Amino acid sequence: MQFFNSRHATFARRCATSLIAACLAQAAFAGDDMGQPNKHLKGQYAYSGEASCLYSPSGFNTTTLTPLGSSFVSSFSVIGVWTWHGDGTSSLTGRIVSFNQDPLNSSASFTPAASTVDITANFKSVVGNDGKTFTEELIPGSLRGKYLNGARIGQFFTIDKATLAGYILNNRTALAMATPGTEIETVTIYDASGKNVLATLPRICHGSRTLTRLTQN
Repeated sequence: MQFFNSRHATFARRCATSLIAACLAQAAFAGDDMGQPNKHLKGQYAYSGEASCLYSPSGFNTTTLTPLGSSFVSSFSVIGVWTWHGDGTSSLTGRIVSFNQDPLNSSASFTPAASTVDITANFKSVVGNDGKTFTEELIPGSLRGKYLNGARIGQFFTIDKATLAGYILNNRTALAMATPGTEIETVTIYDASGKNVLATLPRICHGSRTLTRLTQN
């Protein structure tokens, strides 16, 4: 009887240890699903959004954020796929449809125009300590766009910086992002070869994006 009790106790201890390990593993897995602090985003999301940009070819007063000379406004919509790689980076592809609006302070030679462009870009992605917020910061030199029609058809452009911040929603099945502050970006436009600079245009933009998860991995 004593031998049975000893073996029974040993078996019970082993079962308890296994159960605890299983519970810990399950808790860790659940923590991932719930979006614990600093857990990287991962998966593909369909996104869409709109934005407006104030352009000033001569730049901006960095204190008042007013144009130095002539200016014009461009607005656009964008749709595409944004992928988070689970390592603190993300990438996107998308299509932009835009048009330039009549400026308030420019030469009479300005002509409003519309265009469609395809873009690709890479970002540094950081999830906040609360596990509910995140920030996307453009990796310099990674955004590249090509004009598909309009006056600049066949030409390319890059943007030096861009930042979006947002919220992680519904157990990571949806995301919402918007421009978190005022930032002077620079758009550089190249000819069809992608080597010769045609124009350098400082701008200030604001916009938003909504995203719905397509895949988790």
